[in-house]
Amino acid sequence: MIRKGLLLYLAVMTLASACASAARPTTTPPDTPTPFPPGTNSPAGRATINVAQLAGLREAVRIEILEMVVKSSGPNRQFTITDPQTIQRIVASLDTDLPLQPRVQCPLTYQVIFHLPGGQVEELGYLCNGDARILRGGQDFWQAQDVEPPAEFQKLIDQQVAR
Repeated sequence: MIRKGLLLYLAVMTLASACASAARPTTTPPDTPTPFPPGTNSPAGRATINVAQLAGLREAVRIEILEMVVKSSGPNRQFTITDPQTIQRIVASLDTDLPLQPRVQCPLTYQVIFHLPGGQVEELGYLCNGDARILRGGQDFWQAQDVEPPAEFQKLIDQQVAR
């Protein structure tokens, strides 16, 4: 009797385990970086993030760029972008998978603030002093790492701060 009960218990547990693993999603959650697809030129094991998607930037209505460097020649500059086409181009430049890389130890030059509907904001740091061009954020999906911003993002932000 005990043996039949044990066999029945094992059968039920095996079935429950099979059902649970079949019910698990096979895709990664949206806030988890995804690995490079096979066949890319990326090093094995590096993860990517889509900043526009994960930070919800597609709904941005205004972008502010704050200069963060300490200057002896007056206050830091601030730039505000309200043109919908320019905002869309900046967001679109970040709407791609970007490889995460180790965090660079350097002070940031600009803080890029995306204003979303309802008063929500998402802040990103951009461009270290010197030759390093990086983008970083404090959101969990960054995993305390940086990305190299796309060339189009660099061009668009550089155009705004050159005015």
